[in-house]
Amino acid sequence: MMLNLKGLTLEVEQLEGFQARVIRLHSTDPQHYLSPHCQPGAVIRLDEV
Repeated sequence: MMLNLKGLTLEVEQLEGFQARVIRLHSTDPQHYLSPHCQPGAVIRLDEV
């Protein structure tokens, strides 16, 4: 599913509870790929978005 996190569009995979794993970051800014919460494989909490 697609998710907007702090102005960034992320493709995420739903996990258990309120968690999701980042699959892909959709951005043209290379600095966005350095943020640990946006990197592919990162687990984010959906209730904090």
